[in-house]
Amino acid sequence: MSIFRLAAASGNYAAWDLSLAEYSGNSFTASNTLNVNDVFFKTDGSRVYFPAVDAGDSIYRVTQADLSTPWDITTASGTGSLSLGATAEFTAESLFIKPDGLKLYVLTSFGTNAVYEYDLSTPWDITTATLNEDDGGVILGSEGISFKPDGTKVYVSSITADSIYEYNLSSAWDIATASLVQSESISSALGLYFRSDGNRLYSCEVSTVHEYDLTTSWDISTLNLVQSFSVASQGNRSEGVSFKPDGRIMYVADQTGDIYQYNLI
Repeated sequence: MSIFRLAAASGNYAAWDLSLAEYSGNSFTASNTLNVNDVFFKTDGSRVYFPAVDAGDSIYRVTQADLSTPWDITTASGTGSLSLGATAEFTAESLFIKPDGLKLYVLTSFGTNAVYEYDLSTPWDITTATLNEDDGGVILGSEGISFKPDGTKVYVSSITADSIYEYNLSSAWDIATASLVQSESISSALGLYFRSDGNRLYSCEVSTVHEYDLTTSWDISTLNLVQSFSVASQGNRSEGVSFKPDGRIMYVADQTGDIYQYNLI
């Protein structure tokens, strides 16, 4: 048994290195939904969020589910949703929640091509969301959204342009103040996840997760592909990626309606 297997057996995992990733066998199937396009977690792992189409009425919603055991996706059970309705009548592709839980951002594509900013009167509870504003200036075919932890930068990926776009926000967390800084080619990026130090980026491409290093934190012009990891054995349309903050567990959302959990061992 390798040292990595021994570490896994004792409950210790390696961090952030996709070469050590293995499917845990744990997954969550979102009931009565289609097109699960992203996955996002509350900072303590006790709640998971995803945008999807309701199979009953074909309206996009953001759904939240509580995890009775933090970070264990098999313990998730739904607790509410936010209907996007006419606000995002085409495709809700990605979401991001401010670290204090007081703002929700929803990225739409193939029609509206906008970022919708909601205020949450109860932190982390999307059923208390009120639309604040929207910014329709994002690129066609937008698929993924992520923010710098201080809210001064937002990043959007486009599958149409095969690029990632970096914007500065002159007023932190206010999408109306976004201005384009630069763009960088990236392989068919769907979901986006930045490590909190801005030195590593993960993106989805159909059935693959890519790992990039940034030699200058938060500067996408310094992106370098490190390695890729196939999730084809679990799903063939991976749309979103997220991590436990210590980098030892990865989650991948598949458009078919499943969220898969991987250990980095």
